[in-house]
Amino acid sequence: MITAEYWMEGINKVLDRYGLSREEFWKDPKAFINNLEDKDAKLTLEFYMQIV
Repeated sequence: MITAEYWMEGINKVLDRYGLSREEFWKDPKAFINNLEDKDAKLTLEFYMQIV
């Protein structure tokens, strides 16, 4: 079972890997993802938001 803590940790690792702001992401995750220009980061975050 995936816990909320594990899910958030995974997202935070992705944000760190791409040098993105955790604070900005957690304010409004969907808007943050929609405004990303880095397609790799965008796809990875979308994956974590839906699957993990």
